[in-house]
Amino acid sequence: MAAQMALLLAAVGLNDATEALAGGFEAWRTAGMSTGRVGIATVEEIAELRRSRPEVQLLDVRGHDEWDEQRIPGSVHVSYHDLAQTAPPLDPALPVAVICSTGTRSALAVGLVRRAGFAEVIHVTPGGVGTWAALGLPTEGRERTAAA
Repeated sequence: MAAQMALLLAAVGLNDATEALAGGFEAWRTAGMSTGRVGIATVEEIAELRRSRPEVQLLDVRGHDEWDEQRIPGSVHVSYHDLAQTAPPLDPALPVAVICSTGTRSALAVGLVRRAGFAEVIHVTPGGVGTWAALGLPTEGRERTAAA
């Protein structure tokens, strides 16, 4: 868990996890900073969750070329670097799962989605859209089409 957290912190420019986490959550709370929870689910878990809870929305935060190439049917696309200026065109009252290709960009995006007012946000990691396709789940896009 610590190694994964260090990788995610490095993805946002915090290369020294020890410095970034000095004092832990208690120091964070003492400084008056808010805390919250984000769900975590694997690609397999999200596929099952979408079957059992059709209201779960799927936000793909990869780049435009990746989206054009291959995507999950019914997903919505907003590139992660656009989320600071563009709220996802989804219902904030419903759960939203955030996916990319590896879990790194979606890790960055979940905070922005929460900041946009979404109460239930799920970080899809590890893996992403390619993992979804490798599992034989349906995709659509420019060159690839797979059926479940």
